Amino acid sequence: MTFQVSEHTIQQLEFTDLLATVHSCSQSPAARRLLETPDFPSSQADLLLSMNRIFQAHAFIRSVHPIRHADWCDLTGIEPTWVIRDKVIAAEDLRLIQQLLLVHEDLAGKLRSVSTEYPDLAGLVAWPDPLKDLLKRFERVFEPDGSISDRASGLLGSVRSEIRVIENRIASRAGALLREFSENHYLSGQQLTIRNGRLVLPVLAEHKRRIRGFIHDISGSGQTVFLEPQELVELNNDILELRSEEKKEIHRILSELSHHVRNFREEITAIDAGLIQLDVTQAWASALEPLNLVIPQIADEPRWVLQQAIHPVLFLNKRGKREGVVPLNLTLGESGDQFIVISGPNAGGKTVAMKCLGLLQLLVHAGIPVPAAEGTVFPLCESVVCVLGDAQSIQDDLSSFSGHVGAIRKVLDVPAGTRQLVLIDEITSGTDPIEGQALAIELVEEMLSDGFYGIITSHYPDLKLLPQTDHRVVNGSMLFNLSALQPTFEFRKGIPGSSYALELASRMGLSDRLVSRARNRLSLQSGDTSQLARQLESELEKLAEDRRHLMEQESRIRQIESDLERKKRETEQEAKEIRKRLTSEFRQLSDELRRTIWQQLDTLKQQKPSDLGKSRRELEQIIESAAESDVLSQPEVPASAFVVGQAVTIRGGSQSGEILSINSGIATVLAGTFRLKVPLKELVPVGKKASRPVSSQVQVPPLAGDVQFEINLIGLKVHEALDRLDYAIADSIAKQLPSLRIIHGKGTGALRKAVHDYLKNAPSVAHFELAQWYEGSTGATVVTFR
Repeated sequence: MTFQVSEHTIQQLEFTDLLATVHSCSQSPAARRLLETPDFPSSQADLLLSMNRIFQAHAFIRSVHPIRHADWCDLTGIEPTWVIRDKVIAAEDLRLIQQLLLVHEDLAGKLRSVSTEYPDLAGLVAWPDPLKDLLKRFERVFEPDGSISDRASGLLGSVRSEIRVIENRIASRAGALLREFSENHYLSGQQLTIRNGRLVLPVLAEHKRRIRGFIHDISGSGQTVFLEPQELVELNNDILELRSEEKKEIHRILSELSHHVRNFREEITAIDAGLIQLDVTQAWASALEPLNLVIPQIADEPRWVLQQAIHPVLFLNKRGKREGVVPLNLTLGESGDQFIVISGPNAGGKTVAMKCLGLLQLLVHAGIPVPAAEGTVFPLCESVVCVLGDAQSIQDDLSSFSGHVGAIRKVLDVPAGTRQLVLIDEITSGTDPIEGQALAIELVEEMLSDGFYGIITSHYPDLKLLPQTDHRVVNGSMLFNLSALQPTFEFRKGIPGSSYALELASRMGLSDRLVSRARNRLSLQSGDTSQLARQLESELEKLAEDRRHLMEQESRIRQIESDLERKKRETEQEAKEIRKRLTSEFRQLSDELRRTIWQQLDTLKQQKPSDLGKSRRELEQIIESAAESDVLSQPEVPASAFVVGQAVTIRGGSQSGEILSINSGIATVLAGTFRLKVPLKELVPVGKKASRPVSSQVQVPPLAGDVQFEINLIGLKVHEALDRLDYAIADSIAKQLPSLRIIHGKGTGALRKAVHDYLKNAPSVAHFELAQWYEGSTGATVVTFR
C-alpha cells in the first residue's frame, strides 16, 4: 500500500519537531542525514521489523544501558574509489574502515549475549567470523594513534631501525659541529634546522666560505645561509635512501592490505549499513526512552483504538513529567463510524487529541512503536491530511477563510475510496457562522460519501446534531470541570461539548450584568442545546466521580490480594526451607547410621558365635534409635492399620520390609535378611502384601562347588540401587561370604560408576573389579570382602 503525506501535514502534526529530538540522539554522520527527513517503509514487513528493532532497543536501553560508542563512525568520508581493484586505499581511509570494524565488533559483543531476548536488534550487528582475520591484519599495520607500525613487516622494522641508528649518528655529529661553529661565531642561531629533507646549520653569510658544505637555502634578509656541512652529506644521503625505501615498503603494505579489504567489501558495506541502521534505531529508542512504547496491532480494516495514548512531543516538552499530560483513549471505525466531531471550550485539548491521533498514525507508517498501552490498534492508510491553523497569506492574496477552504479542497481532490485519514481543526471557521456551518455539514457529507475517516473540531451546533441523523458521525468532547471551570483534557465519545464561552468570559472579569444579557440573547433552540450539554456534563462528572471511587476500592482489593499472595509465597518458601533443612538433617543421621552399621558388621566378623546375639541386639537398638530420631515427622498411623504380612517402611527410610509378627506394639520386620524389632508408631504401610523383588535380595543359586552370591540392580534408580546394595553387602558379610557379584548392566554407565564410587568408600570391601566375559563383562562387578 502506497502512503502519501505532504510536508505541510508532517510539520503541522509536529513530526518534524519529534524528528529533531531524535536527530540529536544519533551518533554517526550518515544516521544524522537519514534523520533529517521522515522515512516511511513501503512494505508492512519492513515497517514491523523496524518497530520490533526500536521496541527491543527501547527495552534494552531501559534495562541495561544506552547503545553508544565513543568512536561510532561510518564510511561517509571515505573515497568511493576504495572498491576499485588494484587501487591503493589511502592510509586514513583504511584507518576509518578499521575503526568501523572495531565499533561493530564491540557493539556485536554487547548484543550477542542478549540476542535471544533482543533478536531483531542483535541482527543488525551479526559478526562475520572471517573479518576477525582482517582486523588482526589492521592491528599489525596500524598503531593505536593511526601511524604505520614497525610490526607491519620485517623489512619496514629493519629499515626504521637503521634510520634511527643513522639519525642518532647525525644528531651526535651535528651537535658537535654546532658547538664548534658557535664558538667561532659562524652561526646566526643555536639550533639545527631542516631544508629539503636534510639537516643544515644556520650560517652567517659572511662566514659561509669558512665551512665546507652545500647551501640549500638563504633567508629572506640574505644574512643567513642554510648550509649542510660536508661531514653530514653522506649521512643525510643514507637517511634519504632509507626514507625512500621506507616509503616504498609502506606503499607495498597498504597495497596488500587494500587487496584484503576489497575481498570483504560486501561484508564491510553491510556492516556499515547495519551500524547506520542501529544508530537510527537507538536514536529513536533513546529519544522516546521516558515513554512507555507498544507495537500496535495492524488492522486490515480502517479501525483505530487508542489505549492510554500520549502525545510524544507534548510529553517530551514537559521534560518527561507525566503530570499534566493526560492519556488519550479514543476509538474510530469500531461501530461503523467514520468521523468524530469534537466540540468543547477553547484550550480544552480538542486540537491536541486530534493531532495525537495523526502523529501516532505517522509513527506507525514510519515503523516506530507508539507511546500507548496494550490493545492499541492502527490501520495502514494511503494518505493522512491535516488542516489546522491560520492559512492566511498576503503573498498569495489569501484570507484565513480562503486558505482554509483551499486546504480542504485538496482533501476532496483525493479519489473516492482512498483510505485517507482527515484531520480538520475548526472546520470552515473565519466566515459567517450560518454559512460556514452549512458548508461544514456538506463537506462532512462529501467526505463520508468518499469513504474517508477522521476527526473534525468545531463549535457549530448543527454539526453536533448531525450524529442524530447519520450513524457514520459521532460526537466527542473534552471533559470540563464545571466547579473550577478548568479543562481536564480527558476525551469522551458520544457526547457533544459546550463552549462555556459565557462562563469563561465571566471568570475572565466581564461583568455579571453583561454576561446575563448575553445569555438572554441566546435563541431558545441554542439555549436548549447548550443547557442539555451542561446537564450532560454535570451527570457525567458525577458518574466519573463514582467511577473513581469504584476504581479506588478495586485498587485496594487488588492490593490486599497482592499482599495475601505475597504472604502465601513467603510461607511456601519458608516451608520449603524447613523441608530442605529437615531433609539435610535426616541425611546426616542416615549417613551416621550407615557408618555405625558398618562398624557393627566389622565387629560381628571378629566375634565368637556366642557373642553374635548380643551384637545383633545392639544393631537392632541402633536402628530403633534412628527411627525414634526421625526428623521428617511423617504422620503417625494407627496400630490397627498394621497386620502380619503388611508391607511397610521404617519412617524416614526407603527400604521396604514385611511384618512377621506384632507383640505389644512392637513389630518384627523382615527387611532384606535382617529381622528388626520396630515400634508400630515408627512404621509406614505401603501395601497389603510385602513387595520383595528378587533384585533387592542376595540370592544363592542352587549350584554345588564354588558358590557365588549376586544382586541384580538393573532398572533401579541410583539411590534405590545403593540402598539395596547396602543390605546385600551387610547380608553377605553376616554370612561370611567371600564375594558378591553385582549386576548393574551396561547402559550409559551411570549406575556402574555410582556402584564403583560407593565400593571405593566401603570399609568391608577388600577389592572389586569388572566381571569376566562369561560372568557379564562390563555389565557386572565382582566384590571381594576383607
